[in-house]
Amino acid sequence: DPHAAAPYYLINIGMFAYYHGVQHLPDQATQPFLYYGDNSIYDRDGRLINNQTVNARRSVMEMQQLAEEAWRMRADPQLTLAIHDGGLLKFFGATDVAGAQALEGDYMTALVKLRDARAALIGYIERSRSTYVISLLHLLSLHADQVTDANLKSNGELEGLTDDLLFTRVLKSGERSAIMTQNSPQNYAYKTKQGADFEIAFFYLNVAAAGADRAAVIRVDLPMWAAQDRAAVDAIHALILTQCAIQGRKPYPYALTRADELAHVSGGEKAQFEELLRVQMHRQRVEGESSNKLQTKGLARADRRQHKLG
Repeated sequence: DPHAAAPYYLINIGMFAYYHGVQHLPDQATQPFLYYGDNSIYDRDGRLINNQTVNARRSVMEMQQLAEEAWRMRADPQLTLAIHDGGLLKFFGATDVAGAQALEGDYMTALVKLRDARAALIGYIERSRSTYVISLLHLLSLHADQVTDANLKSNGELEGLTDDLLFTRVLKSGERSAIMTQNSPQNYAYKTKQGADFEIAFFYLNVAAAGADRAAVIRVDLPMWAAQDRAAVDAIHALILTQCAIQGRKPYPYALTRADELAHVSGGEKAQFEELLRVQMHRQRVEGESSNKLQTKGLARADRRQHKLG
């Protein structure tokens, strides 16, 4: 918060491991990281880092923690399914992220460790707005002389439709689409710079229970080292459906739900931390003062009353 008494940010990583088919209680852990030093909160030009940078660092740290957990479990004869909440194709250089190149390097190092741990990594996207298949259908509808930059800037009569809307009409409960790859410069860079194992593939899956009123189509990203392993794909398919079935009417992986609960920092916890921060600053005789904007917003809102006209 640029208006707070002291600049800092906290990243809290939640980890939850669920063991299928064996008598083993789940493992769970949280790992908080607090950043407040100048090297952490300012960029090379001395400017306060933006939220995009914090989010990018969080994404990298999530993948690093996932890689560490998969590496710890690498000797387990059972397949380890590593689920990341969100897509796998990260390209921090496309946004205003401080230290984007270093972050991308750290992210790829984590992917290498996951591959070497023989983990089946996936990115789980609940509400995908992708139009990869829709765009392909639009392209197929064009004659050769119609394939121009102008015609490919939109999806023509299919504009506004998304892949998940299409697959709600195609996939029955528990069914998945074929495995596809995204044809983009970012994905091409993953393949050429890191190797064929790191090209990102994907498929769509209807995780709604049999007899459900409506479909629940999600997108699953997976690196090529998993996508080319038929047994791994079958296991990924089955494990996602089993995880989603645990929560019944809300088809979402139970492990991700629990990990999110572990990672969540409530408003009360944040207030407690900031009170400890103020006490420590006072002990160290460091003056902290919220920005004028924040203070005036608080004053304006504190005395707000409702009046009825009658």
